[in-house]
Amino acid sequence: MLATPSRADLLTTIAQQQQQIQALQNQLADYQTLIETNRQREQELIDLKTRVISRTSHEFRTPLAIIASSAAILRDYYDRLDDEKRHHHLVCIEAYIQHITHLLDNILFLNQATSEQLPHISIPLAIESPAQSTQPLLNRSV
Repeated sequence: MLATPSRADLLTTIAQQQQQIQALQNQLADYQTLIETNRQREQELIDLKTRVISRTSHEFRTPLAIIASSAAILRDYYDRLDDEKRHHHLVCIEAYIQHITHLLDNILFLNQATSEQLPHISIPLAIESPAQSTQPLLNRSV
């Protein structure tokens, strides 16, 4: 014959189960907090990615516009330009192509760094735009 648990045994079992339930509820709350923290981080990364893409787009459009402008001037007015002005437009095209190449190199480097293909190295960068180095040339008339 089976022994029936005493009232004290039942109360002890209920208390233990309530403690287990409370521990599971605490664990669930911790997981919910972790999920919310991760969701916020993911949203911050999405926002950062959006800003980077927007900024990168701007950084490419400006030199491409200058390259296109200089190329159009050379195409449309080549015979009317003296050698110095032709040279100026060719130098602008070359400088901005180098600038775009450096931008692409930086993007590829950042991509490798963020995908953990590179060890973390913190180096402050001072990037000079070709516009700063060729600005006097750009102010000349065609």
